[in-house]
Amino acid sequence: MPAGEPPDHALGRSRVGFSTKLSLVTDGRGLGLAVAVHAGQASDLRAVPELLDSVCVRGRRGAPRRYPDALAGDKAYSFAPLRAWCRRHRVTAVLPRRDDQRPVRGRRFDRRRYRQRHVIECTVGHLKEFRRIAQRADKLAVRYRAWVVLGMVRLLLRQPFLNGA
Repeated sequence: MPAGEPPDHALGRSRVGFSTKLSLVTDGRGLGLAVAVHAGQASDLRAVPELLDSVCVRGRRGAPRRYPDALAGDKAYSFAPLRAWCRRHRVTAVLPRRDDQRPVRGRRFDRRRYRQRHVIECTVGHLKEFRRIAQRADKLAVRYRAWVVLGMVRLLLRQPFLNGA
């Protein structure tokens, strides 16, 4: 088995058969910064902090920051350990509360920032345009992740102005 290959090959059982979950971190323009591949039924609790630890955010001056200003996700990412991680690292959690969670007094949900979440959804959609990524033809998770990274590079090369000049 290749180095870094999970024992389950990032294949998990779901109602429709085997599945693989793709977790992405992008910037505000939809350019991929980090990717993780894990089994479809696996919790996002372990994947998100690990993904965010692998990203450096370039600021205006000085050394790159370790963490972004905000983290947007859907209701599936709304769990207490992730919110605690965001508070510990001074990241604004733009996560809607699930129906079974109580709202916290004094904290309002930022709808304006949440609307920017469509960027990640569009990036996943663009990646799924590549048949090899959409169908996962590879047995090994490291090889599938390499194809996803290659797809992210291809999306990056489609951008007309990479450096903002």
